[in-house]
Amino acid sequence: MRLAAKSSPGQADARSRAARVGSAAHLVRPVTRRAVLGTVERDVCRPESWQREHYEEWVSRLGAERMRGFLVNLGDQFTALGVLARDGEDEALQRLAHDVASTGGMLGFLEVTRCCRAVLESDAGSAREARDTLGRAVGEAIDCLAEHLATQRRSAA
Repeated sequence: MRLAAKSSPGQADARSRAARVGSAAHLVRPVTRRAVLGTVERDVCRPESWQREHYEEWVSRLGAERMRGFLVNLGDQFTALGVLARDGEDEALQRLAHDVASTGGMLGFLEVTRCCRAVLESDAGSAREARDTLGRAVGEAIDCLAEHLATQRRSAA
């Protein structure tokens, strides 16, 4: 994993330069051991956003068109989860996280499922971190869904 560290938060183009040379993460100096380890754990050790083999198994059973409907609905739920996580609406977030945990896992979104369970099990001290982690996982899952649905549309055209 390549990491890039910039000297000052004011260097606007440092992140894009780092990405051009293949850096997977971007840190601001002084770089601490904790920051590096946290970045590696967050960005490298995390499982893929979508394990498509789970989804493909359901496609073989129910058909691509029916499963597309499930994905669109799940994408809407992911979007709502992201908003609730960002806004800290804990009661509504808990209800939706419970609903999404099983459906998301069944369709291969295991990281979102893990994060939903963490939100459900969090206490007052860990709730904010659980919400933030869920927000990131949902963002990545939405990107995967959008890419997949766009590819399907192009293939159908």
